[in-house]
Amino acid sequence: MKMGLAVSVDLGWPWWVTTIIAAAVAVAAVVAFFVTRHPLARGVLATLALQGVVLAAVAPALMDDGGAGSTAAMEPSADYARQADANCARFSKFAATLGNPSTLPGTASMFYRMMPAFWNAWMEQGLLRPPLEERPVAGRWMNAMRSYGSSLEAVRYAAARGDKQGVNDANRLANRQAQEAARLSSRLGMKVCFS
Repeated sequence: MKMGLAVSVDLGWPWWVTTIIAAAVAVAAVVAFFVTRHPLARGVLATLALQGVVLAAVAPALMDDGGAGSTAAMEPSADYARQADANCARFSKFAATLGNPSTLPGTASMFYRMMPAFWNAWMEQGLLRPPLEERPVAGRWMNAMRSYGSSLEAVRYAAARGDKQGVNDANRLANRQAQEAARLSSRLGMKVCFS
């Protein structure tokens, strides 16, 4: 599902339609999460559920009854890059406390502690209001970070099952996605995020 924040507020329908759809997707993903036992599928479903909850929560704030972004959401915000960098700095400070494990069990343990904080930081970024002219790039940035997070989840699950090749493959993908997120961060004027 490639619907990022910028796309969700420009679909042309009222906010409550977006909220209902996003909430339904979140509920379906949670149900499927408890039904399936495949680790990779559970990681994807957990991510999808989280995205549904975020979209359902932010739609009322960012959309009006006609479906367009609200006036307040569309006003330029000179603080957008600064606020995003502050979120990234808080997450980076926490991640630095987790160390750099050299074993697969240690890697899995570190990611189990880190990923909830990552998704929380991602949600906080989604609640920021980019300037109108930067909304398309900001939406692509949110998608890039979501893809990066999904790859980190894949690293976590591969490490937990002792799959070294799976860890390496997911790390390679995460590195490519981090480069894209860094490129978009720079375009948005950020100095800390993915620097």
